[in-house]
Amino acid sequence: SSRDTKVAAWESVKSLPIKGSIEETVFASRAPIILESDSFDKEKYPVEAPVLDLGINTMMSLPLTQRGTIIGSLTFSSEKLHAFTPRDVETAQELASLIAGAVANAVLFERVSATEQQLQVVNAGLTTANKELEAFSYTVSHDLRAPLRAVIGFVKLLERLQGDKMSKDEKHYMDMIRGGAEQMNALLDDLLAFSRMSRAEPRPQIVDANLLLQEVMEDLVPAREGRQIEFKLANLPKCNGDPTLLRQVFQNLVDNGIKYTKKREQAMVEVGSFRKDEEPGFVTYFVKDNGAGFNMAYADKLFGVFQRLHRDTDFPGTGVGLAIVHRIVTRHGGKVWAEAEENKGAAIYFTLKEATEA
Repeated sequence: SSRDTKVAAWESVKSLPIKGSIEETVFASRAPIILESDSFDKEKYPVEAPVLDLGINTMMSLPLTQRGTIIGSLTFSSEKLHAFTPRDVETAQELASLIAGAVANAVLFERVSATEQQLQVVNAGLTTANKELEAFSYTVSHDLRAPLRAVIGFVKLLERLQGDKMSKDEKHYMDMIRGGAEQMNALLDDLLAFSRMSRAEPRPQIVDANLLLQEVMEDLVPAREGRQIEFKLANLPKCNGDPTLLRQVFQNLVDNGIKYTKKREQAMVEVGSFRKDEEPGFVTYFVKDNGAGFNMAYADKLFGVFQRLHRDTDFPGTGVGLAIVHRIVTRHGGKVWAEAEENKGAAIYFTLKEATEA
C-alpha cells in the first residue's frame, strides 16, 4: 500500500549522514534554519533531497543548546509550503530550550547514577579493607603481647638472680632492654585500645559531662600528684553519646593537659564549653593548657596513630591518645580540632550532639 511505502521511505531517511544536511548548517550557525522546496539548494543540502521527495515542502531545524554547548538539534517538517510563521519559530525555540534542558538533566542523572554506583563499590571495598586492617591490628597487637611479657619477665628474673654480679654496663643494657620492651608493651596496649574503639558501636544516651569529668579527675589523681596545677572546670552541658567512650575522650585530653604542663611551675588546665549559632544542636567542648604547645604547621598530623610532635624524652607517650579521641568523636557525628602556640599551650576542641530526649 502507499502508506506502507511511505513508512518504509521514512525509515530509510532516519540514518542519513549529518554532512550535507540542514542539521550541519544549524550546528555551524547555532541558529534556526528553514528550508522551502521552492528555493531548495540541492548542492548545499544534498542529504535532504530524499526527504523532500517524500512530499515534504518545508523543514525547520533548531539547535539544542545547553550552557553554550550544542548537544543536538530539533527538526520539524510539513507537507505545506511556507508552513512555519515567525511565531512558530519562537514557539519551537522555547520547546528546543526545554528539550535541551531535559536532555542535559538526563545525561547528568546517568552520570550521577554511574558515579554513585562506583562510589558504592569503592566504599564497600574500603569498608572491607578497614575491617581487615582493624582485625589485623588487633590480632598482631594481641599476639605480640605474650612474647613481650616473656622478655620483660626474663629481664626481671635475670636482674634478681644476677643483679649483684652484673657490671655497670651490663645493668645499663638490661635497663635498655626492659625499657624498650615496656615501651613496646605500652604501644601495643594503646593499639589494642584503638582497635577496640574502632570496632565498638556507640550506644548513645543522655550523658552528664560533669559526672564524667569528675570521674576522670579522680582517676588522674596519681598523674598530678606533687604538681601545682590550677584546674578550671566549668559547668558542662549534657550531651548525647556513649558514656564509656566519651569518658575516654575527656580522660585522654585532661591527661595530655597534665603531661604537657609538667615543665610549668604554675600549670593550668581548663575544661569548658560553648555553643555556636552556625552549628545548632551541637555543643563544643574544649580542654586547654598552658603547656608545651606545638607548631600549628604540623596540626594535621596531631590525630594520626603513632604521630607525635614532641620527643619521647621530653614527654613520654605512644601517640595514640588523640587518635582515639578523634575516632570516638567522629563516630559520634562530631568534629575535633586543635589550636596551639609553641611554648604557650594548646587547646583541643570537639563537638558532640546536644542532649535530647530519645
